[in-house]
Amino acid sequence: MDASDDVVASRGVPEATGPAPEVRVGEGIAGRVLEQGEPVLVEDIERDPRFGRPSAPRYGNGSFICMPIRAGEHVIGVLNMAKDRSPDPQQPEGRPQPFTALELQFLNTLMTYIGYSVDNARLLEEARRSVQQLHGVVDDLKASQVAAVRNETLRAIGQLSSGVAHHLNNLFAVILGRTELLLAKTSEPAVRRALEAVLQAGQDGAEVVRRVQRFSRVEPLAQPIAVDLNQLAADVVELTRPRWSDEAQLRGMRLEVTVEPGAIPPAVGEPAHLREVLMNLLLNAVDASPRGGRITLRTWADDDVVHCSVSDTGEGMSDEVRRRVLEPFFTTKGPKSLGLGLSAAYGTIRRYGGTLVIESAEKQGTTVAFTLRAASPLTVALPASAPVAIAPLRILVIDDDPPVRATLADLLADQGHAVSQASSGREGIDRLASGEIVDLVITDLGMPDMTGREVARVVRERWPVLRVGVITGWGNGELSEGDRGLVDFVISKPFEDARLRHALAARGAPLPRARPATTQ
Repeated sequence: MDASDDVVASRGVPEATGPAPEVRVGEGIAGRVLEQGEPVLVEDIERDPRFGRPSAPRYGNGSFICMPIRAGEHVIGVLNMAKDRSPDPQQPEGRPQPFTALELQFLNTLMTYIGYSVDNARLLEEARRSVQQLHGVVDDLKASQVAAVRNETLRAIGQLSSGVAHHLNNLFAVILGRTELLLAKTSEPAVRRALEAVLQAGQDGAEVVRRVQRFSRVEPLAQPIAVDLNQLAADVVELTRPRWSDEAQLRGMRLEVTVEPGAIPPAVGEPAHLREVLMNLLLNAVDASPRGGRITLRTWADDDVVHCSVSDTGEGMSDEVRRRVLEPFFTTKGPKSLGLGLSAAYGTIRRYGGTLVIESAEKQGTTVAFTLRAASPLTVALPASAPVAIAPLRILVIDDDPPVRATLADLLADQGHAVSQASSGREGIDRLASGEIVDLVITDLGMPDMTGREVARVVRERWPVLRVGVITGWGNGELSEGDRGLVDFVISKPFEDARLRHALAARGAPLPRARPATTQ
């Protein structure tokens, strides 16, 4: 953007404030945000001299933020927002209501999504003009543009959903942790059945959150694993038999499901995720065959590529549905479906470096086929060793969410460890600096004031032999390779008793206890 360009920003403020003024790059709050690309946060408008000029727009007398709208590395606009003074009767009257850390995270992600949306609109318009000039390459341009928009949509929605997923993972951590603690304390059959139902429901809810996080990820596998797609297809057919066989008979129709296994090498992937892909494809085929028919799971190999397809003789798709079926949250099944099945399958296959294509026509059935790389002998996964028992540890738990912190502390105490708690990263570091002796620090990753990675960095610098573990509701992708070198283990929320035991035991006997360095 040239420094002489004018930008007109229309803000959702009352009409009494007058029309939106022109904003020049480098001038005023919005102009500086356009120029520098960094947000400006004003805690109290009444105390900020920049809002005292007659020409300045009136945003009330609360707090204010000006956020840049980005498309990649470029700032393409700004968005101004204001909050009125707090109506909370518990707060002193007239006190501004600041933007919270969660709101800032959400707004930052939302600006990224808006930026990509605006930029995608520009790309689509450029593609339309190119099509008018180059009629001979219309199909190639459309295919390329749709793929670009789909990839950026997946990425932007993934970023937007990360804050929501983090909050839900905190809730599920409390639900699952407290339920496991109660299960360990009761032997009454009726009570245990009720608690097990709660535990299963919580695990199912946590899995939905993980699916939302997974479908847009593009990071490569941490460790390649060899998967037998023939065995996986046979397992999925048996696991879903009550759905496609028993229910079909109850409705008085016949649905035949067969597997045609080919001579294929193992494929690169993860069994649990690929099982979910095949199950989604098979159940979609069942739903598309309300009057019965035939569903075929077929595998074959071509050089170093393994192919798998799921075909049905059902209703098929219209051209419009086929074009949109891989979009996140798009569904033709009504409110009973989240619309994540095919988009999640697409994201999983793409994450493993494969491809997924759909062939379908109305009344002529559907075939969904995907490819994966053939696994080399070196990619065969070795069985995990059983965790070893360790002596009780002195553990410092750091988390800014009281219910999550208390649940984690109680789970660790139930395992026989001595646990102390800190409500922030700075409080945890102060405890260590004051002389508190611990064997292990377990810290939440996303905290205001001082993040978990900053806690780990300080611990590594001042107490290098002290072990550090991270608990996160954002997903492991939030930690870079450099961050991982600071910690001994990472556990994703919601944490469970067995996973905590494995993480602590996998490191073997505790290291020599670290005495905090003397502060000057």
